[in-house]
Amino acid sequence: MRKKHIVSSFAALALTLVFAACADAEAERGYAEEDRAGGAPSVSAELSESAEPKTPDEEEPVSPAQAYAESETRGTPPEETVRALDIQPVSAEDFRLLGFAAHQNISDVINALGDDYAYSEAISCDHDGLDKVYIYDGVEFYTYPNGESDLISEIILTSDKHKTPAGVSVRDSKNAVTAIYGDDFITEGAAIVYKSDASELWFYISENAVEYISLAKLAGE
Repeated sequence: MRKKHIVSSFAALALTLVFAACADAEAERGYAEEDRAGGAPSVSAELSESAEPKTPDEEEPVSPAQAYAESETRGTPPEETVRALDIQPVSAEDFRLLGFAAHQNISDVINALGDDYAYSEAISCDHDGLDKVYIYDGVEFYTYPNGESDLISEIILTSDKHKTPAGVSVRDSKNAVTAIYGDDFITEGAAIVYKSDASELWFYISENAVEYISLAKLAGE
């Protein structure tokens, strides 16, 4: 069964939930946590927002989710909004977050985002080696060992400063998610789940809004 994450403390509780099923590995478990200089992770240069005010020409385009939210406020019928946005069916590109995909080497993430992250590790229940967590500002990467490499098992967006390729972020409405991604989803508790051949895209909903977003490898892989 896929384990759920609690938004208020992903790093500690997610690892606890993942390994709770491994009773015979309990005695061997030993968390080795490393706090980067300065304690809590600071915003890396690649993820930080510019302090300079943007000129009109530099303004970011309105995302589909933002446009949908504005149309809801105006009372525009959802089908008109979807047509106006020219929303396309879910594609392979939708199963990437920040440009990264499940099963990708974590070294690609570190090369792109830098080493300004918080880190934790624990003995893997499913593989030989260590499962690891790399926490950047607003996004977390969970990995599993594969020989000498560490591959991504899950990516979690915890902040509205990051968006999916279709422009959905934390705090967007449930209606915006289904309008943009379509009706080909399943529900798992409070989550809306879209599946591909290699991964799953989860939108966890609370009070009719996205609480966090998860891209994960398929269970059992």
